[in-house]
Amino acid sequence: MPASVSSPHVGVWLIGARGSVATTAVTGCAAVTAGLRPPTGLVTETPAFADSGLPALSSLVFGGHDTDDCPLPTRADGLTVARPGDGPEEGAVRTERGEER
Repeated sequence: MPASVSSPHVGVWLIGARGSVATTAVTGCAAVTAGLRPPTGLVTETPAFADSGLPALSSLVFGGHDTDDCPLPTRADGLTVARPGDGPEEGAVRTERGEER
C-alpha cells in the first residue's frame, strides 16, 4: 500500500512560556476558520499565495507545551478585552475543542 503524499491535517506544535502568543494564534485561526473574523494581516491568505500549496487554515491541528498550566479557553478569556467570556473567538476555540461553556 503506497504512502499518502498529502495529509488532510497539518500539525502545528507551539512551545510557550506563558501561553498568550500561542493562545492568540490558535484563537485567531479558529475565529478565521469559523468565519467570525476576516483574515486581515494574514499574508498567506492573500491571492498572491493562492497557488502556493500551503495548507488551509482549517487543516491546522494545534498542540504544544507551556510552562503555565492554564487551559487555553481560560487564557483566551483572560486576553479578551471587551466582555470576557463572551468573545466569538473563545466560542470558536471551545467549539473546535468540543467543549461547552
